[in-house]
Amino acid sequence: MTNDINLDEIRYIELLKKQEILRNQGTSFFIENREKEDCELSSYNIILENQIYYNQKVEYISLVEEYLRESAGKDGAALFRWEFFTLFRKDNKALETLKKEIIQEGLQRLANFSIDPKSTEFSALINQIVGDCEFLTFDPEDSYGMTLDQFRDSTEKIFFKIKKYSDE
Repeated sequence: MTNDINLDEIRYIELLKKQEILRNQGTSFFIENREKEDCELSSYNIILENQIYYNQKVEYISLVEEYLRESAGKDGAALFRWEFFTLFRKDNKALETLKKEIIQEGLQRLANFSIDPKSTEFSALINQIVGDCEFLTFDPEDSYGMTLDQFRDSTEKIFFKIKKYSDE
């Protein structure tokens, strides 16, 4: 594993196993007053999650590009949001699967999972789209939501930033 992003593989495995033991006992890091360990584990999980999104960069970029090219108003935005969240949930499931494999296989599983430093920025952009999708509203009376025009403009701005990853 490329370790340019400060992932201590041995510590990560230790924390995953500890979390699993606590869950099996019906408790958690918080109940056991181990918030620091929970934060440490969360930061390692985010590193892996970022890489999973980055591994799917072609799919994310293609999906955004298709939406911007073919957007048909409300229906196009609703379809994009559904397809985007489908891909996003699939990647979150992939993280859960990876964590189970790491608990079972240890360092051997992590050896096959490289971390690209660019994954952090790419993931932040994907998470911006997630937020925009959550706030997109089709109700003109909703003053807290994001209008269709605002959504499209934001998605287009993000697209120009994520497009640079398509050649990598």
